[in-house]
Amino acid sequence: MTNGYFWNRISGRFIKMVPEKYLLGQYQVSPGHLTFINNVSSLDYDYFVPDNSNESRVIIPGLSVDKKFKYVRKILTDQLTENAVREISHTLYDLLAICWSDILEISPLVPKISERVNIQNFERIIESKLSHLLEVCHRPATLLSTEIQTVHVSTAIRIPKLATEYLLSHTEDWEKRTIHAIQPKKVLSELITDEYIIYENKVAVRLVDHLRSYLFKRILEVQKLYSMISETNYSLESHNWEKHAFRVYDLWGESLESGIEEKAKATLDKLKAMYYKLGGLMDSKLYKKVPMTANVEPSLLDTNILTNHQDYRQVSQLWREWYKINKIQRLTGKELYKEKQEAYKGFNHFCWILIVRALSQLELRPENVDIPIQKDIKLLGRRTDIRLCRLDDHTFEIHLTAHEKKIRFVSIFSNIINLTTNNDFDEYMRIFESDVEKAQCKTIILYPDQNIAGIDNNRLIRINSLFLRSEENNTSYGIIPVSPFSLFSVEKVGRSIRQFIDGILIESYPPAFDIDNSLISDMISDNSGWVISNRNNDGILITAPPQKDDIEQLRRHISSEIKKVKVMGKVFQYKVHVFNHFLGQIDTISQCYSEILTCPICHKQQPPESFTKRYMDNHTFTCRCTECNIEWGLNSCANCGDNFPFINLNTIFNHDQHEIGWVDKIFGLDLVASPCSSKGEKMHFRCTKCNYCSIHNSTRCLMKESWT
Repeated sequence: MTNGYFWNRISGRFIKMVPEKYLLGQYQVSPGHLTFINNVSSLDYDYFVPDNSNESRVIIPGLSVDKKFKYVRKILTDQLTENAVREISHTLYDLLAICWSDILEISPLVPKISERVNIQNFERIIESKLSHLLEVCHRPATLLSTEIQTVHVSTAIRIPKLATEYLLSHTEDWEKRTIHAIQPKKVLSELITDEYIIYENKVAVRLVDHLRSYLFKRILEVQKLYSMISETNYSLESHNWEKHAFRVYDLWGESLESGIEEKAKATLDKLKAMYYKLGGLMDSKLYKKVPMTANVEPSLLDTNILTNHQDYRQVSQLWREWYKINKIQRLTGKELYKEKQEAYKGFNHFCWILIVRALSQLELRPENVDIPIQKDIKLLGRRTDIRLCRLDDHTFEIHLTAHEKKIRFVSIFSNIINLTTNNDFDEYMRIFESDVEKAQCKTIILYPDQNIAGIDNNRLIRINSLFLRSEENNTSYGIIPVSPFSLFSVEKVGRSIRQFIDGILIESYPPAFDIDNSLISDMISDNSGWVISNRNNDGILITAPPQKDDIEQLRRHISSEIKKVKVMGKVFQYKVHVFNHFLGQIDTISQCYSEILTCPICHKQQPPESFTKRYMDNHTFTCRCTECNIEWGLNSCANCGDNFPFINLNTIFNHDQHEIGWVDKIFGLDLVASPCSSKGEKMHFRCTKCNYCSIHNSTRCLMKESWT
């Protein structure tokens, strides 16, 4: 049994009370308790999902728990993204039954992109029959209706038979009375009017609404795809780092075909033209006459007008074509619950695909990629033990076992980018910070990228960065937007993994060993500077790759000291033990630079000559790869004083960059620290701890708005 009723995926803890505001996909059913969500029996680690009223009701009968949770409608993810991740997840019903190689064959992009950017058959039908709908709205059929009203005598046209009798009994309508007759001021008159609100016209008006709704969704979908394609073209043309370009082109080639940008643009223009024409019908006389409350059942009646009129007949056919692809399904509570669970798990599966692809791009993979994936996988590709774990709550962890470090990836299916007010945004950011502070390691939150236009850059930076810090405890965490409508999601996830793995390996400099250095003070003071005492004088630091002669000299020195101590008697036996312990670590010391000297890009082991010590007082260094001509190492921050890792690709910026997330779009997963340079400049880097830029001497320099 657990210590709480609910499981918080961000903090990784069981809780008994859920706050008033929380994120979709954040909380799950804890195992061990019979739980009902929205009156549907749930499984362990099922998500809290909203019903049709945008609420969740959670009942745990055995614990007398009955709680209702209200969602902020703004954070609901759009239907396009929900449908896309659900389609992707259909190939991943059971992750344990799928091999690593199978996952790599699944594209993280929305399926059937080439088909989606083309004009659909239904849209061709709309285009062919739209002229008939226009004709109906501008020249509708009407019914003549006769109405008797009291009007001024000058406007009366047809006088009914009962007008005289009515006039005799209504003296207020008399102008004056003479000896022979009555001169009327108002009389009854027959008014003949056109009746617009007939069944056939209701069909036409509601069809305008249905088609506009359909075209609006299609425009959003094609616009997303077109933006993805055109943005990719700009990003790849704006720099000269070919490794990133090749990866993106490979992904592009899996899902896209040549000339797709022109097709998407033509489709978008055609859809917008039809949408605008339908929008113009909202000003037509017929549309204004028929009230919004005049509904029509989806199954049409075959009236004489709909069957025989040349324009209404085409409108009727268009309605039936619309109904074929937009049948309204009224889901039961259980069906809606299942659909929502599938969508939330679908986004989790999508993030799993991103992680696997990113690891593969980093040349990390299991020993056998053709056997079913287990929950705990050992990854090969680095000179250290790395494990990938998939937890029961649908989160993922990467462990660096030898360094006792790990990082968590939590997928949250919430549209946090749509929080338009500062109060709402700040409140949800406090939720993030409060929960990540309780986690036992760095947490990366993945959420669906919605491409909301006009969002404030200062707000966008806080939900698109790997280098965030909580205000209270200064806990490190990251928030990354990912989407099946973006070619750069794999790059974003891959960079977070590289920042964790290669960042920790670089920060392991200088290698430290717990050895009583008071016993080898002579050897420490009489060497070429590759070994020194640590600050507490209770261990040693290897500040440079030891040469073969250095290791042999150390081995001889220790062996000599052991012989000297042994003849001193039993009183000095503890020194013999210390020296023997030291002697046993010499092989480890000789290999302690294997990780640091391995190029993080091409993974080739570099010779010791490629290593350069920079400043001994702060233990910084650089190392250059002779294969791919990149540099990596540790920089010292002039602001916070900490060292931070970097990878320098030795490339020059072709353009000034100010767009949020540009680092992932231009360099992708090949960087650790974020660069801060202008056009024509080489790479300079911001501190990963405090974001300080040494070039502009500020934590809020001109390039701050592009911080990722």
